[in-house]
Amino acid sequence: LFLLISFLMKAATTHLAFNIQFMIATYGIFKQKKLQINHTMFESMAVKKSLLGKLFDFGNIKIVGRLKNRTPQIIKMNYVASPQDFEKRLRRTVKHSYFHRRG
Repeated sequence: LFLLISFLMKAATTHLAFNIQFMIATYGIFKQKKLQINHTMFESMAVKKSLLGKLFDFGNIKIVGRLKNRTPQIIKMNYVASPQDFEKRLRRTVKHSYFHRRG
């Protein structure tokens, strides 16, 4: 019962969003942590699915980027619904912002 409550609290208080400039992740209820990666500092993204994840279309996402001082910044999200769709949209947004800056 405690594990179920813990999982639901983590899922309800974790948000991952991206726009034309940034990827933003927020965690926590009482002590909120916010991570922000600029698209120019985006490096890689990995999606992992377990057997149950393949059956029910959920998985884990890991996004790696760099901050302005070149330190690595990692955003990990577990049990994300439709992770391949999220990955496709994020890559499209990063690519669009890259070409938009150049042109």
